[in-house]
Amino acid sequence: MAEESKGSGSIRFGPFELSLETHELSRDGIRLRLHGQPIQVLELLASCPGKLVTRDELKKELWPKETFGDFERGLNAAVNRLRDKLGDSAVDPVYVETVPGRGYRFIAKKNGEPPDPDKPPKPGPDKTKRWAVALIAAMAAVAAAVYWLWPIPLRSSVLIADFDSRGDDPLPEAVVREGLTVALQQSRYVNVFSRPQIQEILAQMEKAPGTRIDEATGREICQRANVQVLLTGSIENLGKGFEVTVRAVDPGKGTLLFPEKEHFTKEEFFDKVDALAKRIRKHLGESVKGIKANSLPLAEVTTHDLQALQLYSQAADARDHQGRLEPVKALLLAALTRDPEFAMAHWLIADVYETMGNRAENMEHLKHAFEHRDRLTDRERHFIEASYYLATDRTDEAVNTLTALVALYPRDPEGHESLAFAFYNLGDLDNAIKELNEVIKIDPNSAVTYGNLVVWLARNNAPEEALKMYLEAQGRGLASPAAEWGSGMALWNQGRVAEAQAHFQNLHAFGPPYASIGRIYFARTLIYQGKLAAANEQFEAGILEDQEAKNTAPELLERYLLAAVALTQGNPAKARRQLQLILAESNSSALEAVDLERVGALYVQIGDLPSARRVLRNLEDLLTNVPSRFNSALRDYLAGEIALKQARSTEAAQLFSASLAAYPLALSHQGLARAYEAEQDWPMAAKEWEKFLNSRGEVFQDNCPVDWVLAHFFLARADGQLNDIDGSKAEYRKFLKIWGESDKSGVIPQVVSEAQQATN
Repeated sequence: MAEESKGSGSIRFGPFELSLETHELSRDGIRLRLHGQPIQVLELLASCPGKLVTRDELKKELWPKETFGDFERGLNAAVNRLRDKLGDSAVDPVYVETVPGRGYRFIAKKNGEPPDPDKPPKPGPDKTKRWAVALIAAMAAVAAAVYWLWPIPLRSSVLIADFDSRGDDPLPEAVVREGLTVALQQSRYVNVFSRPQIQEILAQMEKAPGTRIDEATGREICQRANVQVLLTGSIENLGKGFEVTVRAVDPGKGTLLFPEKEHFTKEEFFDKVDALAKRIRKHLGESVKGIKANSLPLAEVTTHDLQALQLYSQAADARDHQGRLEPVKALLLAALTRDPEFAMAHWLIADVYETMGNRAENMEHLKHAFEHRDRLTDRERHFIEASYYLATDRTDEAVNTLTALVALYPRDPEGHESLAFAFYNLGDLDNAIKELNEVIKIDPNSAVTYGNLVVWLARNNAPEEALKMYLEAQGRGLASPAAEWGSGMALWNQGRVAEAQAHFQNLHAFGPPYASIGRIYFARTLIYQGKLAAANEQFEAGILEDQEAKNTAPELLERYLLAAVALTQGNPAKARRQLQLILAESNSSALEAVDLERVGALYVQIGDLPSARRVLRNLEDLLTNVPSRFNSALRDYLAGEIALKQARSTEAAQLFSASLAAYPLALSHQGLARAYEAEQDWPMAAKEWEKFLNSRGEVFQDNCPVDWVLAHFFLARADGQLNDIDGSKAEYRKFLKIWGESDKSGVIPQVVSEAQQATN
């Protein structure tokens, strides 16, 4: 372990020296910039090398007065900073090891200490090539032996079917399947095909949700999803106990790979399932060392109460395929009554409450899940931490914990998908798309992932890639409404408006909510073309349909677009009426930050600043209850609009910049362009208009296409102020190409006339 020099009061490890007198860390004699809590954490860990220092001990020593959340943030930040300076890795540590859910251990070897007898010596410089050749040859031999002696490839994927139940009063098969799933998911070697993935394949097979997964159905799912092993079996009540038989089947051939059997009473359930899972993992090719390193007792990572686990497993099944939330909630509340510290039950019911729109209960249960996450497997703990961090506007920490998760479980599609959505919440579409591509590599039969990928690529102004993924999904028979939606956006982005409209009309066949989405986006293409009267007809018909179907979210969006079009047509009274209907008391629970921002911005455009300020206060109240970078950006943007209307252009520019710092909104570029125009800073105004025009995918998806079309007109004006006559004419021509033959109402005749004169 690390060597302590009593004479100098320092600890030496590797190239580092930690001074206990000056509280400084040096590398090769050069002092590093590390102070405060990170250096204190290092001193505490290094003072007891090899010993686990628990999170509670760290809190007591270094964060005694902090609240739970502040301590978590402080400790995570300190350890991340420390690892950064040491060049250490949480996944493959050399100096500081994370003991999941418990604490940290200082594991550095002291200088001059002989190598670990279990590890081969590192080769000297003159032996490197010879050693590398020998290693490659040895690896090839091992790989060949594994291939010929065992048909299951490394990092096996398995699907657990529904077990047959026999005898009187058998154990519910769902609880056996759930226990086995949790036990197997601890493996870094075995990937368990999830129930949501199963439901997606069943939909492609045109089977009803909740179809029983017998051996024949399980084999077909495995073959479609390229899952290597099917685990099927039975549960039998023998009177004095139960017998669980597990059969591992080759899905392609239907041959038996191996059988396993376990006898137990209800009191022995958790221990026996643990033992059964370990034997299955060994059969699948996992090393004894790997099994030992990644196996926590099932009762510790779930619940000690078998009935609570039964209730949870029934709720998880119902959540996956029934779609009705009240029965799921009742089952989970019953499970939590039996075990209030059942972290996974808290997490699942938090998701149920979020879907039901009950944020208070969602946060309460999410907090309980987070507080009890020490009882979970590495995998579930990372998921719960990410959920909690996202809910408390700590998206960077969510990205960090999910990045660690996919490093531990690189073949876990749910991990990559969650990381993709965390990046999306940061406004980092490039990395979000990268993670969805990873999901496709692992699970190439996920229609949902293909759909999301097509939409995100279209939003990210990559229409060619979006259409390529759309055709790839079609070729695999993975049609989805999201893919149809995204392909329409991509075609619009390429200027292929008629084809885009056909795709949006195709969405009607998918029913709600996609029928509303198709109608709204079809109307958006009409706005883009300047056919404002036709767009109004679409919105007015859509509002009636959505009111009848009680589809509040699309109705609010349609009213916003109807108001925006009315202002373009020079009808502020009609616009005001739509804004009042959006803010009606009956919609108060459905209004989101983006709805308030849209309404407030249109009030500013009308010139009704008192109403805009009232909406801003409502947005600030909502931000208090639902803190997020996105909501904060919307608040700053609306405040900037109000400041700009009051001729406070410098303050407006600062607010729009703050909005961009919180979240990359295209609207903030539009706001900055207008603020710079007010200050007659034409180079910066032109630059911001270009950025807004380059965000066309986002603008088309989130805002009114009027803004994007008019941006060409305003950029042309800015270029004219800069004496860039060619650039100005080019932008005017782009504008006229889109709106030259549009409806002649409101502001349109004036701007079209100016553009025509400038290009003559």
